[in-house]
Amino acid sequence: MRLLGLLLGISVTVAVLSSCDKIGFGERAIDSQVIMGEFIRTRCSPVANCELPLRESLPFAWTKFYYFDIRTESQEISTIIGHQYVERSQEYTRKFFFLNGDALVHIGEFPVRNIDEPFIAGDVDIDLSNSKQNFASFDADSVFHVHEIPLKEGSLLRLQCVNCR
Repeated sequence: MRLLGLLLGISVTVAVLSSCDKIGFGERAIDSQVIMGEFIRTRCSPVANCELPLRESLPFAWTKFYYFDIRTESQEISTIIGHQYVERSQEYTRKFFFLNGDALVHIGEFPVRNIDEPFIAGDVDIDLSNSKQNFASFDADSVFHVHEIPLKEGSLLRLQCVNCR
């Protein structure tokens, strides 16, 4: 019976991790970064001086959001989020993790293809300038100020929490 429970737990973890930066599975899969960007651009037009609660931007329930920059190791991520995490990509990646209570409900991995130009048009990034670590965590009541950062082609949306400690 314990073995069956262990196998079930492993299969759920594999299923969650295999969703990568998509919400859902198969044809219903949605790229969370694209959804967040579209929501922000629709809700904050013009983007300058816009503040919004991030929880409204995604079509799934969550209570805790973690953002890790490219320097954070898999073991550190696993310890912080309370779930086993194995890096799926050999590239540098920025990572989003959403939990609903203790359940891991979404993972987003966004590769940095060029370390000298780490963002591409349409990317959503979280400002870590006030963090002493390579990550930040936010609850569902966090409100973010949206900064539109021009790139060579298009722009990046950088979110800075205005009601976080």
